[in-house]
Amino acid sequence: PGFYSKQVCFAFGDQKLFCMYDHEKRSYIRIYNFKDLLTGVEKGVCAGADVKEIQEIQGSKDYLFTTAVWGPRNKSLIIATNNGRVIYYDLESSQILYEEIVHTAEIYSLTLTNDYTMLLTGSKDGNCKLLHPETFEMIRTFNYGKPCRTAVISPLYEDPKHQKFHLVCAGGQ
Repeated sequence: PGFYSKQVCFAFGDQKLFCMYDHEKRSYIRIYNFKDLLTGVEKGVCAGADVKEIQEIQGSKDYLFTTAVWGPRNKSLIIATNNGRVIYYDLESSQILYEEIVHTAEIYSLTLTNDYTMLLTGSKDGNCKLLHPETFEMIRTFNYGKPCRTAVISPLYEDPKHQKFHLVCAGGQ
């Protein structure tokens, strides 16, 4: 959108993408049809600048969005904020279905497993938390001891022969 873009993420199936950005101390997420962006670029429009978004989410003045992931069937977004809040945003109704403060500081990363059964957060407060992605109920907390900038879950958690429940945290000052 021509502002300070923080994140771009394709939806499952590559038909949509979102762009997260800040403007005048407020966060926004714009959702685009990917084909419309490609058509704009083919016509010589700089990075699809004149392409109209299909939806825009405006954040509260109380916090800034830091990262987001697509939810099941691309019908929702799970959004993290700079004050430790996680938001479940329903794209069909354009409403926040629920939100929860799960950290005491900024959330740097969100990781959602491919089967949408586990949500992992990494935060400036030094904790990595495993949450239920539909309720944000905390399953387990891992104290990393310093700011946890990223966290991932091993893809082997769903391997029937060599199932492994590993997660990796990384970060620091």
